[in-house]
Amino acid sequence: MPVHTIRLRAPWHCLTEGETTIWRRLFGCPTGLGHSDRVRLVVEPSNAATRVDLNGRLLPPLSQGAGFLVTGALLARNEVVLYMKSTAATETCPAEPPCQVRLEIETSD
Repeated sequence: MPVHTIRLRAPWHCLTEGETTIWRRLFGCPTGLGHSDRVRLVVEPSNAATRVDLNGRLLPPLSQGAGFLVTGALLARNEVVLYMKSTAATETCPAEPPCQVRLEIETSD
């Protein structure tokens, strides 16, 4: 099955609360999905985020190299939220989280 990748790069919004850094990003649902296409949300490295939410719902913990199957959970507009343990107290956050976040679309072609 062919896989199309969409990287979720900037703009991310970052907030630090105590020992947790929270990263939020909005994105649209990929267009042209067929009824048998599958969409995965991948966070690498998988241990980077201690918690991942999609549209206000907690996603289960990731296994190494896997992604979240989110096909049925996608809306026209979506929000992914990453919760990470802060490594150092900083006043400003970088433009992107310290991990790669992407959508992988497996097509039936």
